[in-house]
This record gives sequence, C-alpha cells and structure tokens, in this order.
Amino acid sequence: MATKRQRSNGSWEYCFQRKGVLERRVYLTFDSEAEGDPFAARIEAVLARGVVPAELSGGKVETLGGLLKRYEKTPLAQSDAELLPTLIKRVGEVRVERLTYSWVEEWVTAMQAEGLSPSTLTKRVGLLARCVDWALRRALLSLSQNPLRLLPRGYATRGVAKEKSWSGERDRRLGQAEERAIRSVLAEKKGRNEELVLFEVALESAMRLREIYTLTWEQVDFVQRTIFLDKTKNGDKRQVPMSSPLLRVLREYKASSTSEGLFPDFWDGTIEPRKLRTITCRLSHRFASRFAEAGCPDLRFHDLRHEATSRLYERTSLSDVQISSITGHKDLRMLRRYANLRGSDLATRLW
Repeated sequence: MATKRQRSNGSWEYCFQRKGVLERRVYLTFDSEAEGDPFAARIEAVLARGVVPAELSGGKVETLGGLLKRYEKTPLAQSDAELLPTLIKRVGEVRVERLTYSWVEEWVTAMQAEGLSPSTLTKRVGLLARCVDWALRRALLSLSQNPLRLLPRGYATRGVAKEKSWSGERDRRLGQAEERAIRSVLAEKKGRNEELVLFEVALESAMRLREIYTLTWEQVDFVQRTIFLDKTKNGDKRQVPMSSPLLRVLREYKASSTSEGLFPDFWDGTIEPRKLRTITCRLSHRFASRFAEAGCPDLRFHDLRHEATSRLYERTSLSDVQISSITGHKDLRMLRRYANLRGSDLATRLW
C-alpha cells in the first residue's frame, strides 16, 4: 500500500512501491488528503493487477488536454478531429485525478447552464468518452470504469439526476490550488485588470455579479471601510464591510481609475433591465471560459458568492444575522447549510 506524509508546506506526499512491478519507489504530491487518497486507491488497484499506471511511468498523463492530444494522433472520424480543439480548450486544464462521475455531472450541468443544445452536449461527451475508453485500454488512466459511460439515458435533454441538498443550492467550493490557477490566468492581462479586481471583490464580499459590476466609486467609503449597495436583487439596501485585502485592492485600483464606475469596460451605466440581464449573461460566460482555462470548467461565477459566504463562517465569529446583513440573504434558513462549517465551534459549547 502507498504510504503518505504531510510536507511542511501543507501538501501531502504519497510513496508507491510494488515489488516485481515498479523498478523503484515513485512519489506523487497532492494539495490535500481528500485529493490524494482516492487517487492513491486507484493506483494501488492497477498495481495489484501487475500493471504500471501511466501516472507512475515515463508516459505520465496529467491533464485531460494531454490525454486528448495523444488521442488526436490516432485515426479519428472527421467530426471528432474537428471537435477536438474545442474540447481541449474547454477541459484541457482539468487534471486526470478529477475525472470522476461527480465531475462529469458538474461538467454536463455547466454546459446546460450555458444554453448549449442537447446535440452539442452529446457530441462533446461522446468524444471525451471515446478518448477515455481508448486511454483505459492502454492503461493510461487508473480508473476501474469510464465515468462518462455512467450518465443516465437522456441526460442531454432531461439533465443529470442528482441528489439535491435540502436547500436545492449548489455546494461548489473553490480549492486553494484552483484559486491560485484562476488568479494566474486572470493576471495575464497587463495594466488595468477589471477581470481580476471583479474576481477579488466577489471572493471578499459575497456580493452578486450584478451588484459588483454596477458599482460606482461614490458607493465605496474608504474611511468607513464599507460599500453601500442601493441596487440589490431583493430590493433592500445594505452596507458591505470591506476586509483588509479588499480595501488594499480597491485603493490600488482607484489610483488608476478615471471613470465614475469601477468597471467601465463591462458596464456603461445603463439601468435598463433587459440590458443588465445581457451584461450579466455575457460576464457569466466570460468568467466560465476563464475558469475553464484555469482547469475549473464546472465552476460558475455565482459559486464565488457561496465560497465567500462559507469563508465568513469559517474565518469569523459573526452571527447568522450579521452575516445575512453582509450577504443580503433575507431568509436566515438559507444560511443553515453553512452551519456544519462551525461544527468544531459548536462542540466547544457543549457541556
């Protein structure tokens, strides 16, 4: 069995050795045990059959992009060859250890949210499924079965049947490695970077996308460290406190600003509902593409609001009422799903 140890930087190192199969010990590093344990279990299952997984050999495949590029060199139908570049662009940065049925469900759901037709969905899923079939036959992946072949019949039209949480809300969290990857992608733009600042505001404030891109500097009070929102989804006005990181980001950003609004490239000041819906939709798709470039094709911009709210529970001692005044949740029951994030805190209050 693989052995593991936590390194000084917080990551986990796994050591694989199998007499008669591996010539030497092989070491792999993961950001967390939650990521490394299931991957190690799949590796051990393949080693038990006397097969050296590609991940432990010179032919290591780290991402779906690398896998698809290998598949591209095989004889393909013309339609698959034409679709491959698009698929590589959309899921190429996804690491192979994330290729699980849960990821497949999230990927399909994200494509449906984009408004892609059932025909487009089946073509993309079918191509990736054939690629994974090919990889499994050549022991390039350490999977017991192809997760794309587990999708229910009619998924492209009826959606993927998933067990919902009591609230019916998505529960997608942003991993540390994913956050670093996204920042790296967004930071590629030189000069005034509205995309990166918008991302920072979302993560630090739990504000909705429209609330952010319609901000004006008049709403930002650097002295009181607050952002005043008078245009919210539920119609209520509220003040959002600025964390120290957000305060620093916006101060630096304002130094290069010459406009009344914070994000003039995205919003021209219109308040016409139909135009605002168009802007929101366009920005949602824009960030979905940027997240996909960073290897997070299943991440939506609205997930950042969930992540920011989760961090308020994890990093502060604010009450539900105080947090709701920041996030704008009118019904406190909507915040119950975050209660588990303070399980250890609740335990200390028991006799």
